Amino acid sequence: MSSIYQESSITESYAGYVQGAGDDAESWARGLTPQVFWSNHTELLAASEDELPDLIDRLLQEAKATSVEPNFTPILPASQIMTGSMPQGTFNVDDKALVVMCTPTVDENLQKALSPRLLHLKTTVGKLGSRDLRIEIPKVIEFFDDKKSFSSIIVTCPTGMDISAGVVLTLLCLYFDEKGQSLPGPS
Repeated sequence: MSSIYQESSITESYAGYVQGAGDDAESWARGLTPQVFWSNHTELLAASEDELPDLIDRLLQEAKATSVEPNFTPILPASQIMTGSMPQGTFNVDDKALVVMCTPTVDENLQKALSPRLLHLKTTVGKLGSRDLRIEIPKVIEFFDDKKSFSSIIVTCPTGMDISAGVVLTLLCLYFDEKGQSLPGPS
């Protein structure tokens, strides 16, 4: 009877969410990205817990210093929509490309260079950014309603996978059919 009780207790502890369980990467990863982790996994795994914060900070600075042109991933079937992490400073895009940037702030030089093809959605990083996105998403409709011709749509956020995914999904639902063909307006 004792072993049945113990098994039940273990199952119950895994059944629900446990606050403070360490499953929120933004609270402990210090901005470490999968790319930086896998490029340096041997060094990271060999480091002591006390060494990790400084090591992660150094690796992120090195990655930022060596990054050049941004690498955007096309979203299929609508291959003219691309997403990626926000590059530092300005970057070159086609003259007919539209850019949606999901960041807390926007670089003034980039804003000038891409105006009026840039839509800035003021969102914070991590979980709280999804709340910001719900407030900012109507701007997407306003922005795209008067943009009839474009070569591509680039959606960026700090990770290229977090907030930008919500914007990409909105664009796909409103402005593209199931074959990835752009529609004349929101559907």
